[in-house]
Amino acid sequence: MNNKAFQITTIKESDWQTFKDIRLRSLKDSPEAFGYTYDQASKESDQQWQDRCKTRPDQKALPLLAKVDGQPCGLVWSVIRSPKETTTNVYKMWVSPDARGLGIGRALLETIIDWSREQGMESVTLGVNTINTPAIALYASLGFKPRGERVPIREGSDYWVQDMILLI
Repeated sequence: MNNKAFQITTIKESDWQTFKDIRLRSLKDSPEAFGYTYDQASKESDQQWQDRCKTRPDQKALPLLAKVDGQPCGLVWSVIRSPKETTTNVYKMWVSPDARGLGIGRALLETIIDWSREQGMESVTLGVNTINTPAIALYASLGFKPRGERVPIREGSDYWVQDMILLI
Protein backbone atom coordinates (compact mmCIF):
# COMPACT_ATOMS: atom_id res chain seq x y z
CA MET A 1 0.00 0.00 0.00
CA ASN A 2 2.94 2.39 0.38
CA ASN A 3 2.62 4.01 -3.07
CA LYS A 4 -1.14 4.33 -3.03
CA ALA A 5 -3.19 7.49 -2.87
CA PHE A 6 -5.80 7.89 -0.19
CA GLN A 7 -9.02 9.83 0.19
CA ILE A 8 -10.47 11.43 3.31
CA THR A 9 -14.24 11.76 3.66
CA THR A 10 -16.63 12.85 6.36
CA ILE A 11 -18.58 10.07 8.06
CA LYS A 12 -22.31 10.61 7.58
CA GLU A 13 -25.20 9.04 9.47
CA SER A 14 -25.70 6.61 6.58
CA ASP A 15 -22.09 5.41 7.01
CA TRP A 16 -22.79 3.86 10.43
CA GLN A 17 -22.00 0.30 9.28
CA THR A 18 -18.65 1.36 7.80
CA PHE A 19 -17.90 3.29 10.99
CA LYS A 20 -18.82 0.27 13.11
CA ASP A 21 -16.62 -2.04 11.03
CA ILE A 22 -13.53 0.18 11.11
CA ARG A 23 -13.97 1.11 14.77
CA LEU A 24 -14.14 -2.58 15.73
CA ARG A 25 -11.05 -3.22 13.58
CA SER A 26 -9.21 -0.44 15.38
CA LEU A 27 -10.16 -1.75 18.82
CA LYS A 28 -9.10 -5.27 17.90
CA ASP A 29 -5.83 -4.17 16.27
CA SER A 30 -4.76 -1.65 18.91
CA PRO A 31 -6.46 -2.45 22.22
CA GLU A 32 -3.79 -0.57 24.15
CA ALA A 33 -4.59 2.66 22.29
CA PHE A 34 -8.14 3.22 23.49
CA GLY A 35 -10.02 3.55 26.75
CA TYR A 36 -12.92 1.67 25.14
CA THR A 37 -12.47 -2.04 24.45
CA TYR A 38 -13.40 -4.36 21.60
CA ASP A 39 -15.45 -6.48 24.02
CA GLN A 40 -17.49 -3.45 25.07
CA ALA A 41 -18.02 -2.18 21.53
CA SER A 42 -18.82 -5.54 19.95
CA LYS A 43 -21.77 -6.01 22.31
CA GLU A 44 -23.49 -2.81 21.22
CA SER A 45 -26.61 -2.87 19.08
CA ASP A 46 -26.81 -1.57 15.54
CA GLN A 47 -29.05 1.20 16.88
CA GLN A 48 -26.28 2.33 19.23
CA TRP A 49 -23.84 2.48 16.32
CA GLN A 50 -26.35 4.43 14.23
CA ASP A 51 -26.90 6.86 17.09
CA ARG A 52 -23.15 7.52 17.31
CA CYS A 53 -23.15 8.77 13.73
CA LYS A 54 -25.95 11.26 14.35
CA THR A 55 -25.08 14.90 14.84
CA ARG A 56 -26.03 16.20 18.27
CA PRO A 57 -27.63 19.66 18.17
CA ASP A 58 -25.46 20.93 21.07
CA GLN A 59 -22.16 19.87 19.48
CA LYS A 60 -20.14 20.25 16.31
CA ALA A 61 -18.33 17.17 15.10
CA LEU A 62 -16.02 16.25 12.27
CA PRO A 63 -15.80 12.46 11.98
CA LEU A 64 -13.35 11.44 9.27
CA LEU A 65 -12.69 8.24 7.37
CA ALA A 66 -9.65 7.54 5.22
CA LYS A 67 -9.79 5.09 2.30
CA VAL A 68 -7.27 3.51 -0.02
CA ASP A 69 -8.74 1.98 -3.19
CA GLY A 70 -12.18 2.50 -1.69
CA GLN A 71 -11.33 0.44 1.41
CA PRO A 72 -11.58 2.09 4.84
CA CYS A 73 -8.15 2.24 6.50
CA GLY A 74 -8.21 5.21 8.87
CA LEU A 75 -10.47 6.91 11.35
CA VAL A 76 -10.57 9.94 13.60
CA TRP A 77 -13.38 11.78 15.34
CA SER A 78 -13.25 15.40 16.50
CA VAL A 79 -15.82 17.15 18.65
CA ILE A 80 -16.49 20.67 19.87
CA ARG A 81 -18.62 19.90 22.88
CA SER A 82 -20.59 23.14 23.17
CA PRO A 83 -21.02 26.55 21.53
CA LYS A 84 -18.98 28.10 24.40
CA GLU A 85 -16.07 25.67 23.90
CA THR A 86 -12.70 26.92 22.61
CA THR A 87 -11.09 23.47 22.22
CA THR A 88 -11.59 20.70 19.69
CA ASN A 89 -11.29 17.23 21.22
CA VAL A 90 -9.87 14.42 19.08
CA TYR A 91 -10.85 10.77 19.62
CA LYS A 92 -10.61 7.35 17.96
CA MET A 93 -7.47 8.15 15.93
CA TRP A 94 -6.34 5.02 14.11
CA VAL A 95 -4.74 3.96 10.81
CA SER A 96 -4.65 0.31 9.79
CA PRO A 97 -1.20 -1.31 9.87
CA ASP A 98 -1.13 -1.88 6.09
CA ALA A 99 -1.83 1.83 5.45
CA ARG A 100 0.67 3.31 7.89
CA GLY A 101 3.44 5.34 6.35
CA LEU A 102 1.23 6.89 3.66
CA GLY A 103 0.67 10.14 5.54
CA ILE A 104 -2.93 9.31 6.42
CA GLY A 105 -2.60 10.15 10.12
CA ARG A 106 -1.03 13.53 9.32
CA ALA A 107 -3.70 14.30 6.71
CA LEU A 108 -6.52 13.38 9.12
CA LEU A 109 -5.10 15.64 11.83
CA GLU A 110 -4.35 18.50 9.43
CA THR A 111 -7.99 18.34 8.28
CA ILE A 112 -9.14 18.60 11.91
CA ILE A 113 -6.73 21.44 12.67
CA ASP A 114 -7.92 23.42 9.62
CA TRP A 115 -11.57 22.77 10.55
CA SER A 116 -10.88 23.83 14.14
CA ARG A 117 -9.39 27.13 12.94
CA GLU A 118 -12.45 27.70 10.73
CA GLN A 119 -14.64 27.11 13.81
CA GLY A 120 -12.68 29.75 15.76
CA MET A 121 -11.15 27.29 18.21
CA GLU A 122 -8.06 28.17 20.24
CA SER A 123 -6.70 24.65 20.64
CA VAL A 124 -6.94 20.97 19.72
CA THR A 125 -6.46 18.24 22.33
CA LEU A 126 -5.99 14.50 22.21
CA GLY A 127 -4.71 11.65 24.36
CA VAL A 128 -2.00 9.17 23.40
CA ASN A 129 -0.69 5.97 24.94
CA THR A 130 2.76 6.77 26.31
CA ILE A 131 4.29 3.70 24.60
CA ASN A 132 3.00 4.70 21.15
CA THR A 133 6.15 6.52 20.07
CA PRO A 134 5.16 6.81 16.37
CA ALA A 135 1.91 8.56 17.31
CA ILE A 136 3.69 10.81 19.82
CA ALA A 137 6.22 11.74 17.13
CA LEU A 138 3.45 12.52 14.64
CA TYR A 139 1.58 14.70 17.12
CA ALA A 140 4.78 16.51 18.16
CA SER A 141 5.68 17.15 14.50
CA LEU A 142 2.35 18.98 14.16
CA GLY A 143 3.07 21.09 17.24
CA PHE A 144 1.20 19.16 19.95
CA LYS A 145 2.78 19.37 23.39
CA PRO A 146 2.20 17.20 26.48
CA ARG A 147 -0.27 18.65 28.97
CA GLY A 148 -0.95 17.56 32.54
CA GLU A 149 -0.09 14.27 34.20
CA ARG A 150 -0.34 10.91 32.52
CA VAL A 151 -3.19 8.70 33.73
CA PRO A 152 -4.14 5.03 33.28
CA ILE A 153 -5.85 4.47 29.95
CA ARG A 154 -8.62 2.58 31.76
CA GLU A 155 -9.14 0.93 35.12
CA GLY A 156 -6.94 -2.13 35.58
CA SER A 157 -4.68 -1.31 32.62
CA ASP A 158 -0.89 -1.21 32.69
CA TYR A 159 -0.94 1.44 29.94
CA TRP A 160 -0.85 5.18 30.48
CA VAL A 161 -2.28 8.02 28.42
CA GLN A 162 -0.83 11.49 28.09
CA ASP A 163 -2.97 14.42 27.01
CA MET A 164 -1.45 16.63 24.34
CA ILE A 165 -2.52 20.08 23.19
CA LEU A 166 -1.95 22.17 20.08
CA LEU A 167 -2.54 25.91 20.34
CA ILE A 168 -3.86 27.21 17.03
